[in-house]
Amino acid sequence: MGQKSRKKVCILLVVGIVISVAAMFWATLTILTFFAYKAETRQTEYKYASRYDLPIGGDGYTEGRKWHVYKKDEHGVIYLYVYHAGAKTTETDYMQYMIFNSAKDAGKIFENRYKQYNEEILNEGENWFRYNVPGVCDAYIESMYYLEGNVIICADVSVTSTWASYYDEDDDTSPSTTETFDTTDPAGGHYDLNNLAPYIFANAPSIREFILEEVCGS
Repeated sequence: MGQKSRKKVCILLVVGIVISVAAMFWATLTILTFFAYKAETRQTEYKYASRYDLPIGGDGYTEGRKWHVYKKDEHGVIYLYVYHAGAKTTETDYMQYMIFNSAKDAGKIFENRYKQYNEEILNEGENWFRYNVPGVCDAYIESMYYLEGNVIICADVSVTSTWASYYDEDDDTSPSTTETFDTTDPAGGHYDLNNLAPYIFANAPSIREFILEEVCGS
């Protein structure tokens, strides 16, 4: 009987440990979910667009005149349209941004743009799409919309000229050598826009934080 009792106690002890571990895991998951929800709530509670000191339809510059900001109202959705106003030195300078009061508002306009360019869409994902810009005569331009929280990141991610380029083989003034350029340096004069899409995919959350801090100070 003593051996059976000890065996029973061991089984109950193991069951108790398993239940305790499961309870601790569930409690931890619940706490993490709660704080993630609170963080998201704080993120969207601040009315970034509405509180920005600019009248609807107005435009202005941020400090240092680096970012040009327009305040717009599209079917009742207020947002800031932001683009870089000076010489480009980083990848983020090549992008444009739409800053909204909330992720919900950003989602509405994202869906509107998706419908607007639906016939021109080249590829897409859950929160992004890439499309051919219509109505351009002298180039093929591919642009991208990327939805990240309450910000939509926009960028021309490929530009190909349709102008014919050639040189006369009998022309002595034609270049005899081909000059090479660094196409990966965003501060260079020959930056390859094809680098932008991978950069956005890899850095979208930090890009969002960056532009909110640059324009809205938070």
